[in-house]
Amino acid sequence: MLSCRTLSTLFATKTCPNCKQAEQLLDAADIRYTVRFAEENRDTVRALGIRQAPTLVSGGQKWTGVSGVREFIAAKENANV
Repeated sequence: MLSCRTLSTLFATKTCPNCKQAEQLLDAADIRYTVRFAEENRDTVRALGIRQAPTLVSGGQKWTGVSGVREFIAAKENANV
């Protein structure tokens, strides 16, 4: 179950249009998150096995791409019902 208190981290790149879309989706869903740019956090990205931007990390799980972010939002909304 996803906690409302869990702060999520969106790993993005500075030039990624899908990353901007993922941010917009998270903002519209009123989900708290931080953005970390992959190019500035290479060690963390490598340690987490992130290979695609955007990747959302929350509660020890990863969601990749815009579709993954949508799945995360849907799961969060279902958990809050």
